Amino acid sequence: MKEKKQITAHRAVVTGMGFALPGEKDKDENRTLCLNKEQFWNIISNGTCCIENQGIYYGYIQQSREELQDYILSVPKNYMKNYNKTHLLGLISCQEACKDAGLVIGSSDFTDAAVLTARTSIATCFDSFQEFNTMDYKNTTPMDTLNMFHKLMLAVPVNDAAMVQAAMLQSGGDQFAIACGCASGGVAVGIAQKMIMTGQVDCVVVSGVETISEGTIEQFLNLVDVANETGRKASFDAPPTAFLVDRWMAPYDKDACGYNSGIGSATIIIESEERAKKRGARIYGEIIDQYTARGNSKSAVSIDQTGEPLAKAIQKCLKDDLKASDIGYINGGAQGDLIFNIFESNAIRKLFGKNAENLPVTSQEGCFGHNSSSLGITGVAATLLMMQHNEICPTAGCKTKDDICIFDPVPGTETRKETFDYALSFNYQAGGVCSCILMGKYEE
Repeated sequence: MKEKKQITAHRAVVTGMGFALPGEKDKDENRTLCLNKEQFWNIISNGTCCIENQGIYYGYIQQSREELQDYILSVPKNYMKNYNKTHLLGLISCQEACKDAGLVIGSSDFTDAAVLTARTSIATCFDSFQEFNTMDYKNTTPMDTLNMFHKLMLAVPVNDAAMVQAAMLQSGGDQFAIACGCASGGVAVGIAQKMIMTGQVDCVVVSGVETISEGTIEQFLNLVDVANETGRKASFDAPPTAFLVDRWMAPYDKDACGYNSGIGSATIIIESEERAKKRGARIYGEIIDQYTARGNSKSAVSIDQTGEPLAKAIQKCLKDDLKASDIGYINGGAQGDLIFNIFESNAIRKLFGKNAENLPVTSQEGCFGHNSSSLGITGVAATLLMMQHNEICPTAGCKTKDDICIFDPVPGTETRKETFDYALSFNYQAGGVCSCILMGKYEE
């Protein structure tokens, strides 16, 4: 094995992962929750679709608010009456990650820990604000009014999930949210890595969480139908994209034409190497670096098909310490749109050249749907598990490789045996922001 290079001052290592994502169906055809790494691995290693619900493809959490509360063991019941579905999913994935890392919630393990959450949608914030604005103050009880104030304080700020998680952990460290679209999770991981590297903190809990109601999805689709009646196309030159509900998304496939939305939460625990070793923690791998870059477009929503901003972010991650040829795997950010097949191929061609032909680049978004804020977290978790298993998971939903893709998307439903020491993970925000995370296999 190639000798690894020491790149950071304080090494940031991942010691725990937990989830609250759509899971497989049980014997009664009810969709379960994917909670732990064993369930997560079983799904991504087989490219399993967990988003089909009676012919509708949407990564929805079927459990009710009351059912979700039963999963949470470390929060007083009277607190949870003011928590919405976003809060509950974030608490569940956080609880699972702490359990996986061997950390005790509410103990000195989290006294100075930082808590970061990635957020994209304001759906639950809006729902609570609308409930407040339409509340009939003449016909409500004082207690209901007081509870409404509590719900408002917890649900309207975009750092709501971080507030709730920090309270559960009884953390006294930094607590804030990162919001930059679908790149939010990746950027949150990067901030955590730099906090560890500079010695600012030695433990960071990083989550991504999103919920959107079925009613919001239906309203969006209805408005899309109306907009399409104009016959007008986007003002910028780009392949068509679509929000799909009638078929399964197919990243890197020749028939890629759109994406399935999804909701849920994912959490990873990032610690300094010193702290992790001191407490005898199991280490999944190392977060070496993360960078973002944007194309110089004047449009706030277009994507630079040249791949230049992504190539720039990759180069910043590699610096002078690693070469493109050191990268053995990429967890791609394609969500089933043709534009991402083009975009990623152009970026990878710039840096990898002919070596890209055998480079495995896969995506597991088709397993859970495009769940925006959680993407950067699930990408890290999936990559580090592949690194440990010495297997590459297939691209969920991809059957026949698009000729545009110069890399190997590993179509099908089986893993491929592969040993690699370094990997990248991509995420993007509409408007051109690209996040690239560099990970490494952990060795002392």
